[in-house]
This record gives sequence, structure tokens and C-alpha cells, in this order.
Amino acid sequence: GAGSQGFEGECGLKVWGWNVGVMTPEQAATWGGAWLSMARRGDLDMLLLSELGHTCPAFEGFTAFEGVRSPLRSDGGAGRGQGLCLYVREGLAPFCSLVKVTQCWVWVKVRLPGRRPLFVCCVYLPPVTSKIWRSSSADPTACGDIVEAYHTLQSDIVLLQQQGEVCVMGDMNAHTGELDDRSLGCDAVLDDLGSPGDQPAAVPARRNSDSSPVNQSGRLLIELCTATKCLLLNGRASGDEVGGATFRP
Repeated sequence: GAGSQGFEGECGLKVWGWNVGVMTPEQAATWGGAWLSMARRGDLDMLLLSELGHTCPAFEGFTAFEGVRSPLRSDGGAGRGQGLCLYVREGLAPFCSLVKVTQCWVWVKVRLPGRRPLFVCCVYLPPVTSKIWRSSSADPTACGDIVEAYHTLQSDIVLLQQQGEVCVMGDMNAHTGELDDRSLGCDAVLDDLGSPGDQPAAVPARRNSDSSPVNQSGRLLIELCTATKCLLLNGRASGDEVGGATFRP
């Protein structure tokens, strides 16, 4: 589907993310059945959905960790509100707990026996023209402006990296072009792009076939990566070797 992407993390968890752009009840029924089948086959552990709109559908076989629902739309009317939800298959849910919720992301902690905690973030950052960046500062979940949002997210990552591993997925409306996300010492961040048991490999350059010009969110995302030693999987991970725009079909 449009905007879908998958990732198998260091803990062996299979995570799938999708910016759905509002899901109808008919779509929820169709996709819910498909996701349940994937979970039963062992092909899906966590499902990250962004831009759900004002409802977070219930899916059989999954426990939902909901984010903030917002009616705010972009100036051009294209946005459909926030609506974030991280769904965890029922067998994994007892090992998960909600850490933090803002208008723009949801953090969930996964604590599996014998492993370091994994903190998964489901994030949606609207375009800089979105009305959400002008929402009331009195709202305790508000993200402020786009720069403040990235700085807050970076602070979250730095804090949680002291406690475990971190995985951030979703739609940031960020175009990074050929900017380099690799920082000094990041070679040890990925173990052969997440394969356990191997020696840390040199981090390969990523491919990016998205021809859109670099935007403010893209530059902020690269700054976040270099500051936290996080790496973009787009254009590196199996299944996305070409680095295509993940919000398009």
C-alpha cells in the first residue's frame, strides 16, 4: 500500500508502518484480516499507522496504543488530521507499555526477557504549512513549531538510548536528498543492518531515488540522525534498496 514500509529489528520483531491518509471501515475490515493473517504466520509483530483521522479502528488479534487525535488540517485542506496508533499483536502486548504521547508521536517500550528494552516511536510530522504548528501552547501534548518538534524528539531519543535501543518509524514529510546521515562512530550502530550475531559492519551509504528537493524537515531529520547516531533505513534495509518515497504507491 501507499506509504508502507517494513523492518525487522535487532530483537527479531517484525514491524510494519503505513501512513494511511484516513482509513474507511471497509478498508479497516480488509486490512485487518490481512494483518491478522500476517501475525498468525509470524510475519507481523507491530503495526504503526499514521494519519488515521479521528478514529483508531480495533483490529482482531492486536492491542492498540493510541496517540492524540486532532481535527487540525493543513492550510491547503489536504491534511486529514493526526491520528496515530501503534498496534501490537496480542502475544507481544504483555511485554509492552506506553511511555509518552504527544500530538506528533507515540513511544512504546518493549521489554522482552533477556534483552535490552526496545523503544518504538510511531511518528507523524505534518508539513510546515500545517495548522498544527500554530496550535495552542497550553496543550500539554503540543509540539510547538517544526524545529521545536525535532528538538523534542531528539531529546526523547537521547534519553531513551540510555535505557535501551530505539526505533523511530512513520511519516515525517522529510525530503533528505543526498544529505549524509552518517555520523562519527555510527558504524557500530547497525550490526549488518540489524542481523544479530555478526560483527558490526561499516555502514553503507544509502540510496535515494526520491527526486524531491531537500526541505526543512529533511535537514532537521539529518541533524537529528547525526546528533543521536541514528541511521535512516530507507535506501539501506532489505525491501527498500532503491530508497523510494515511502508515502507514494
